[in-house]
Amino acid sequence: MHQISNRSAYLAQQHALQARQHGKSVVSIARAWNKRDGNHLQTARVIEECGMLIQQYAQESLNYTHLLHTYSGSTKIYGSSLEAHAKAAKTHVEAVELYIEMVREKLKEFKKNS
Repeated sequence: MHQISNRSAYLAQQHALQARQHGKSVVSIARAWNKRDGNHLQTARVIEECGMLIQQYAQESLNYTHLLHTYSGSTKIYGSSLEAHAKAAKTHVEAVELYIEMVREKLKEFKKNS
């Protein structure tokens, strides 16, 4: 049976920690936008929810990386960690796309009012 190297397990753990931080940043940006602009509250709330979901997936990935040490680098556990990380990354992309759209709308409003 194949085993995941300690280096790969370490990198998976670091990626999960980084993804968790990205989720926190997304939440922070969404909350800051909410405080400054009341016109896009619903979109900002969705972005905030994305940030919380990113953190959840990142934590799931991190939990699997901790299990890698217990189960001697199991490829199945490593695969589960990667799946959770991929979900976090996909959700992050969705949040960024929503944010870009929100900024575009804000720029249109600014140009219209100028």
